[in-house]
Amino acid sequence: MEFLSNNRAAGLALMGGVALIFIASLVSVGGLSSIDAVNYSDFGATMDMLMDNAGMHQSAAILFMLAVILMAFGVASLLRLSHRHTLADFGLRLGAGGMLFAWGVYTVQIGIQYVIIEAGEDSVASTALALITGVHFGFIALGALGSFLIGIGVAARFDGVNLFVIAGYGLALMGIAEAANLVISTASNADLGLLLTINNVLLALGGLWLFIIGFGIYRGEPALTPQGAEE
Repeated sequence: MEFLSNNRAAGLALMGGVALIFIASLVSVGGLSSIDAVNYSDFGATMDMLMDNAGMHQSAAILFMLAVILMAFGVASLLRLSHRHTLADFGLRLGAGGMLFAWGVYTVQIGIQYVIIEAGEDSVASTALALITGVHFGFIALGALGSFLIGIGVAARFDGVNLFVIAGYGLALMGIAEAANLVISTASNADLGLLLTINNVLLALGGLWLFIIGFGIYRGEPALTPQGAEE
């Protein structure tokens, strides 16, 4: 029980969640794997791809949800860090809350996809897939803001430069890149598939930075250790 009450549990959860997201992406249809790549702007083709790989996609969906739960537990520990009454500290807490909300949106998206596959109705599914695209854009926007604020906030809690400061700034830059990708792609009517491909690459980089921050939480870095959780 002592292990579950200290900082290591939150750090392990964040690292484990990131690792599980990566595994889920490898087995996800149209994810990091090469399984049935499809142009997501073609809702009919996307529906066919989901139906042809229904079992694999639903298994990946369950893994994604488990990963989100783990990562949310890890990021929530940032809300318990000691208050420093600075703009960066306020941004860190706001970013953590925003990231938790973004992952909630992502969970809704996964749930809708799961139901679509179960329903198997093309007419309904095409409309729902369009809705999912909009929900995913919301996830990207919220995640980008949360990543930027968390990254800046984490980096500001350290003196000097170390691995965790680099991870913080890396996460912040990833958030900026995500937002820029979304704005530029939307303004220029760029191909939806290209937007999502670039976003997947950025999310992978963000996962790396989150994993490093999770390691810092796990090892009990004073700047990342909540009050009452010192090792």
